[in-house]
Amino acid sequence: MPLIPPYAENYSIAAITPVLDDITIYNFQVHMHLRGKDMKIIAVYPDGREETLVSVPNYSFDWQLFTNWRNRRRFLPAAS
Repeated sequence: MPLIPPYAENYSIAAITPVLDDITIYNFQVHMHLRGKDMKIIAVYPDGREETLVSVPNYSFDWQLFTNWRNRRRFLPAAS
């Protein structure tokens, strides 16, 4: 858990999670707490191509979005 300094205006956190096996993404739930401002999830494919999967600018705590990708699911190959 990151330690966000008190009164920090624009503290940014980046995380990288390698996909070790081929996966299919069916949905996302964007979740942040009251201080969250925006979130972006980017897939980086083994060939170096990038795709923004989710982008939520100007996040509101009241949203707690759940995105079902029934018709837009994404296959992500394992990291090479």
